Amino acid sequence: MKVRILEDHVVDRIAAGEVVERPASVLKELLENALDAGSTRIVVHLERGGTALVRVVDDGEGMSREDALLAIERHATSKIRTDADLTDLVTLGFRGEALPSIASVSRFRLRTRPAEQEVGHELGIEGGRLEGVREVAMPPGTDIAVRGLFFNTPARRRFLRTVPTELTHCVELVRREVMLRPDLDVTVRHDGRELLRAPAGEDGARRVAELIGKDVQGALRPVDHAAGGLTVRGWVADPTVTRSSAAQAVYTWVGGRAVKDPLLRRAVLDAARTVGLSGRYPVVALRLDVPPGDVDVNVHPAKTEVRFRDPRAVTDAVAAALHAAWNAPGPRTSASPVPHTAAPDLFSRPARPAPSIPAMPVPLAAAPGPMPAPTPRPEPVVPAAAPVPTPAPPSETVPPPVPKPVPAPTVATQAPAAPTLRFRVGRFAILAVDDALHLLDLHAEAAADPGPSRPLLVPCAVPLPPGSMTALLDAAEALEDLGIGIRAFAPGQLAVTALPAALAHADLPALVGDLAAAAAGGTALSSVLEPHLDLSDDALNAAWIDAGWAAGRTRAVSEDAVRAWWDGS
Repeated sequence: MKVRILEDHVVDRIAAGEVVERPASVLKELLENALDAGSTRIVVHLERGGTALVRVVDDGEGMSREDALLAIERHATSKIRTDADLTDLVTLGFRGEALPSIASVSRFRLRTRPAEQEVGHELGIEGGRLEGVREVAMPPGTDIAVRGLFFNTPARRRFLRTVPTELTHCVELVRREVMLRPDLDVTVRHDGRELLRAPAGEDGARRVAELIGKDVQGALRPVDHAAGGLTVRGWVADPTVTRSSAAQAVYTWVGGRAVKDPLLRRAVLDAARTVGLSGRYPVVALRLDVPPGDVDVNVHPAKTEVRFRDPRAVTDAVAAALHAAWNAPGPRTSASPVPHTAAPDLFSRPARPAPSIPAMPVPLAAAPGPMPAPTPRPEPVVPAAAPVPTPAPPSETVPPPVPKPVPAPTVATQAPAAPTLRFRVGRFAILAVDDALHLLDLHAEAAADPGPSRPLLVPCAVPLPPGSMTALLDAAEALEDLGIGIRAFAPGQLAVTALPAALAHADLPALVGDLAAAAAGGTALSSVLEPHLDLSDDALNAAWIDAGWAAGRTRAVSEDAVRAWWDGS
């Protein structure tokens, strides 16, 4: 086969496959260019989740006609000149691939004007082909509009998700880019409606709280730590405010670049475990600054991951910064974990009193007080009907062949269907069946099926970031299956209209925040219900016990093991 050099337009489309994955990828490149240009005010316009239009208008330094024409050429950039500059990057963009790659798969329009010039210039490009250049009247700055993304590559367009999903990714991207930049004035509009407004001059904690969630308002602590040339700054919430998903809790930046680096996430989670968090993620917004030569940002096509020269020093700095913030005087107790973060081990010796275990067993059967002594038993474990006697002697009313087959199957099928509930310890129920004890995790049963939906007399409005609200509305049918009713209430507010009984007393902002994180992260919605369940209703407990026993979700335990665990001996 003959070797040929690819034509330029083919090379551009190949590069677009790496740079442009979805509308959020386009928005990321345009936002980074606006920030590198020194913009203080940025307006983002989206249509149909960005699939029809992604437009970014900024008040940055702008470009001359010559620079604008060079900007749409491959590997043309103002950020670096030599390979040595790659080890000393101070800008967000540097490859010179973004604009030509985007222009090759869209209808692209670039308008720009430097402050020192009286008029600006407009470039029109369709599918990578320059249509023309003309002078335009415009304020100083740059205005880039990308329409019909992937219009000339239908195979790529078919891989785009629904409008709500693409919009969620776009809004989440903007939130990350501007969260630690209270000096920026940022607006996001979708189909003409304002979705996000972050005015300049806000307090840093307020900016973070508005973009992450109102439940962190008042719980944020400043982080400011320096060691060995590394600095860690930002905000961390008290451990009482957590998330079930790292994607909605751990926000990190390296030198101003928003990243989703596994090393930094692990460092945050390891620090969280030392304050009692297990299975939950602390809410953090951290910027890490390291000497440019000690970090490589050119290791991922989307520039969302970095590589550190000394990973151990980075993790130690993050852990020290978080511990210093949690241990500093603050409005809340820094060592208070969220309740129900982990299930207690039935056969371990818990400290008394344990937070999830009552001082006395909850009596749900006729026997009051603690577990009875081994001998003598005050009452049989199984009700009087449990033994298998012959119900009635054969007489003239019952033919001789009938009595033996009929009672035995009846007792064998009914006894396991109605186990006796001896008592509850925290989230666990101890069941007695025949002469054996069985353990059932009530939280697992209730999380799988929280019970029938009950309409709220007055719907409760919960504030949410636009992206999180879109993700939840997209999952409305799955929430209905769990007995949770929701609807859009107002811009930035979601109304909860119905709840199952097990969630009737839940903290709704925390519950809705966890559900939004699960919906955005693609995890099962039922997996985040456990910390919010209320199992105080004995009638509801009985339904879950019957369901768990019938499905075989119990495990046998010995009476001695239960007593040893309860007594702590």
